[in-house]
Amino acid sequence: MLAGGGLALLLPALPAQADDDVAALVRKYIGAWNSHDAKAAARYLSEEFTWYDPSAGNPVQGRDKVVGTVIASYLAAVPDLVWEMLGKPIVAGDMLALQWRRSGTNSGAWADGRPATGKSFMQLGASVFSLRDGKLATQSDYADMLGFYRQMGWPA
Repeated sequence: MLAGGGLALLLPALPAQADDDVAALVRKYIGAWNSHDAKAAARYLSEEFTWYDPSAGNPVQGRDKVVGTVIASYLAAVPDLVWEMLGKPIVAGDMLALQWRRSGTNSGAWADGRPATGKSFMQLGASVFSLRDGKLATQSDYADMLGFYRQMGWPA
């Protein structure tokens, strides 16, 4: 009786625990960005990690390439970056979606060769993550690039 009844009571809690695990992993990943540590961020990414950003063109594939060409270069361009999760993320199975705010001062050159502007910015956006085998497998970012370009003083 206890085994059957106890098991039935535990099963509904399992999805919530899985949701908490997914959210905790993403929070740690964002924390690594906020620590300005690209190598620490890499610990949360699968080897085959893919980063998507419609404003950047083609996806960047592979953890090492993403860490070097996306994370490290962004942190070099904005060494005081603050990435904040807004509200509670939405978790469904191995997917997580969240709204965010990124802010900082562009005091370093961008990966595309644009020089530092010295300007501060605040950007709103959303990201969708997928997980595989306990690591982040994909990140898709959707951000207010028009507002960001205007804050940087770049043509839109």
